[in-house]
Amino acid sequence: MGDPSKTTEQTSRIGPDKHTSLGSVRPHGHLGDIEYLKWVRRHDWASTSCGPIETWTDDLRQAYQLALASPDPTCLLWGSDYTMLYNKPYSIMIEGRHPKALGRPMVENWPEVFPVYKKLFWITRQTGQPIQHENISRIWARGGYPEQIYANLTFLPILDKNESVAGLWVYVHETTRQVILEKRIMNLADMSNRLAHSTALSDIWTSLMAVLDECKDDIYFAAAYEVKLSVGTSASARLNLEITHGMADRLGSHPELDAAIHRTMTTGVTTLLSMTDGSLSEALRAYLQEHGVRGPCREVVIQALRCNLDGAVVAVLITGINPMRKFNEDLQSFIQLLARQLESSITNIMNMAKEKARLEHEFATKMNKRFWHFSEKAPIGIYTYDREGIMTYYNKAFEDLTGVSQEAIARPMGWTDVVHPDCLDRVISVWEKVVNDDSDCPPSFDVQFKRPWAPRGRHESLDRTWCLATSYPEISEEGEVTGVIGCVVDVSSLKWAESIQSERLSEALEIRRQQENFFDVTSHELRNPLSAIIHSACELVDQLTKLSTRPLVSLEATSQIDYLIEMATTIIYCGNHQKRILDDVLTLSKLDSNLLQIFPISTNPAKLVTEVVAIFSSELRTSEIDLEVHLGDDYRRLGVETVLLDPHRITQVMVNLLSNAIKFLKSESQRHIRLSVDASLVGQEQDPHVRYVPSRTGYCDPTNNAEWGAGEPLYVSFSVQDTGPGMTQQEASRLFKQFSQASPRTHAKYGGSGLGLFISRELTEMHGGRIGLSTEQGHGSIFSFHVKTRRDVSCQTSEIPILDKMSLPPIQHLKVATPPLESHGQLEIITIHEQLEQLAKADPLLPPPSLILERVVKKLLIVEDNLINQRLLEKLFIKHGYEVAVANDGEEALAIIMGSAWNCSLARPAQPRFDLVLSDIEMPIMDGKTCVRRIRQLQQEGMLHAHIPVLAVTGNAQMEKVKEAQECGFDAVVTKPYVISELLKVVHEHSSHVWNAG
Repeated sequence: MGDPSKTTEQTSRIGPDKHTSLGSVRPHGHLGDIEYLKWVRRHDWASTSCGPIETWTDDLRQAYQLALASPDPTCLLWGSDYTMLYNKPYSIMIEGRHPKALGRPMVENWPEVFPVYKKLFWITRQTGQPIQHENISRIWARGGYPEQIYANLTFLPILDKNESVAGLWVYVHETTRQVILEKRIMNLADMSNRLAHSTALSDIWTSLMAVLDECKDDIYFAAAYEVKLSVGTSASARLNLEITHGMADRLGSHPELDAAIHRTMTTGVTTLLSMTDGSLSEALRAYLQEHGVRGPCREVVIQALRCNLDGAVVAVLITGINPMRKFNEDLQSFIQLLARQLESSITNIMNMAKEKARLEHEFATKMNKRFWHFSEKAPIGIYTYDREGIMTYYNKAFEDLTGVSQEAIARPMGWTDVVHPDCLDRVISVWEKVVNDDSDCPPSFDVQFKRPWAPRGRHESLDRTWCLATSYPEISEEGEVTGVIGCVVDVSSLKWAESIQSERLSEALEIRRQQENFFDVTSHELRNPLSAIIHSACELVDQLTKLSTRPLVSLEATSQIDYLIEMATTIIYCGNHQKRILDDVLTLSKLDSNLLQIFPISTNPAKLVTEVVAIFSSELRTSEIDLEVHLGDDYRRLGVETVLLDPHRITQVMVNLLSNAIKFLKSESQRHIRLSVDASLVGQEQDPHVRYVPSRTGYCDPTNNAEWGAGEPLYVSFSVQDTGPGMTQQEASRLFKQFSQASPRTHAKYGGSGLGLFISRELTEMHGGRIGLSTEQGHGSIFSFHVKTRRDVSCQTSEIPILDKMSLPPIQHLKVATPPLESHGQLEIITIHEQLEQLAKADPLLPPPSLILERVVKKLLIVEDNLINQRLLEKLFIKHGYEVAVANDGEEALAIIMGSAWNCSLARPAQPRFDLVLSDIEMPIMDGKTCVRRIRQLQQEGMLHAHIPVLAVTGNAQMEKVKEAQECGFDAVVTKPYVISELLKVVHEHSSHVWNAG
């Protein structure tokens, strides 16, 4: 803007003159700068679209004379090509484009912005209304350098005598100082707000970085150094670079910059490095550009930031001035105000730090007194050592715990005298890590002191004192370890309690082991006589049946034989019943002791059902009970073949349910049992016809264990439906509880212990399933259960056949329901009628005809310590065509084998080669497991010709024992009491391999 006083002075000096007019018309007043006016008159207007001045219209002449008289930058845009005619202030503003721009169209002078303004010009021409733009930013060349300015632009239409727009007035009012001042005020206010929350120097630098992002019009780049050391030979050595803005994060050393920083810190006066006076050299400018400054810089300001409390220099701020901004008084004032804000915040922080230090010192003094008082009274040992291991302090508790002596206190590493040798090396290793400030040092560690420890009120004691220790390095201000401080806590009572607990745990494990041994012995000792009883009774039935078929037997003798057969059959039934009770009692004992486990074996559920039915074939026949087996649609749809489940436990549940059904049907007029097997992908709890018992045991899903494989989860369900008397809902609610039956008269009429259903419930839930029933008095009952299984991806059955079936009498004339077989759309009904009929035609004690032994003498070695069972087995196999040798224990068996043709080293063996070894497991001197291990070892050593089949006969039916036997080397396991025909079948199968090999 022009100065009004100067304008008045010019007017009086110039006055009206013919040389001041553009043409013959003399304007009133003055036309601005006389020299500029003369220059305008000399301009070659003839080469412009305006033509010579003499040819100008009055409208153009008057408009330009007004523009020349304006004290503000004014430009006239005339004609359709917007030819530019401007005054002296405007020529100064467009320094880089004047005088070339005068008389030329705007599109030639400012091609980069003309398209934008052309639209505005068109609007002004069409509407005849003025347009104003405020604070437009433009880059003008001033003083040989580009400068960013802000200005208000006003466009006024010029009307000719025809009231048409002949041109435009462009008034330029520069607002650079006003706009920049407003921005600087806002930046200072923002800085003040940010610094108000600063509590540390790092907060100040963070605030400065945020404000610098908004100061780009003034500050091109910046760097802040924090003074770390008070003494040094070089400025950069005493400074730590905290932040940079608009340049690289790391700056090296430059002699000119270092000297300027040092001078500023020493004098406290702001240093200005400028290209104008040569203080900002080309080398330093190049150095700055190498370190990330985007372009050339003309001024660099270096300020020392002091703490007003003591005048000490705390930091140095370097700012590079925007090359498009002159470093004038306004900018200098802004930079100084910014520095004053930083200094004020630094002073506040230093003041707070000083006050905090004073309070901390007072608090430390107070706490120091309290600490020493606490230390002397504390029950934990507290100690301090210097770096050499000389004790500098210890409290009474430490002395009581360790028994440290005065000699040990004064000697380096004297504390090693009181540490027990068992842990000395480990404690020394921890000490070395602490004094070296090793990050791998444990936060706490066990240490044992030589001083004995005894619990209060007890005679026993420990030979050492157990403690838990913690040690930390004491770090000086220079970052060096000066000593060690720590504490020890007496944990001897815990160690003593752990030893007592360990002893009790060992006792509990021993008791559990004894329980397991008791179960094993009980099972073995009870099953052995049971096996002999049932075996002998079966032999009686066999011999008496053959005797009754002989000719010349009198009618009276036949009647006596039938009576004896009936008595022997009763013995078999009682023996089987006793076996079931034995199984239930042993299972209950294992449940109470948490010793029962589920062992998955590849099993065909449908085949398992037929095997269970075969157990009851004689009882079904004598009780005239019809039984049918149904295979569900879902079972067939899912293509169930073999699944992983525990067949022993499933058999035990089905035996309990079937025996109950048979027991309650014997007195009924209609006697029918329907046994169903089905499968599904989900449990059967939603079956509306069955009320499942709520689970109370909380067993985990067994199929998640690794031994169950990765096959698809599957639920297999079994149900037993009978036409018995049924029961009321109240009676049904009493079932599935330990020693509980439906009603008191149940035991009186039907017997039983109330264990079977309780055990069935436990076994089912252990197998990941549930059990329930549906019953109505007078309409029979349905007992249903399901278990969770997995498909057997290998589709292979167990390697060792496990035979745990009750011996049966001869199967003859059994009546089993045989409804027609439906192949599609309905339940498939599998009957055992034909199988039982075939067995009835054969010798009941022999395997099926396909398995009858060849008429070749086979040699068998029986290893059994029980003489009764030994004689029974010997007679049995001699009767069926075997040559039998016996041994009383494993040691005798090994001697017989090594003296036979199996021994590779014997030229003339005393015994021929045995085809099979049938061995008990529990025997004195050498048990069966040790014996079979030795046999397999001899095979591996090449002392035997080939593999000897060895079968185990044991009274221990636990699945884990069966697996253990398999791991020892037995080819198969038969549990007592066994079915004679099945025993013969297994012996035949395994001895056939030897015969075929021979």
